[in-house]
Amino acid sequence: MESNLIPSQGESYGQSMNQRLIVGCYHSNRHAAVLFKSVNTPYTSAMFQV
Repeated sequence: MESNLIPSQGESYGQSMNQRLIVGCYHSNRHAAVLFKSVNTPYTSAMFQV
């Protein structure tokens, strides 16, 4: 199954912010949230179920 990440605020709104929360779906019921705070800090991610 293909996985993809989509900016939570949409493509155009996500480009104007330096802090982004991206939520994606991986392999059926597995989901991931990725937080990008800035270009100087590493990103943080977490898996969750719905």
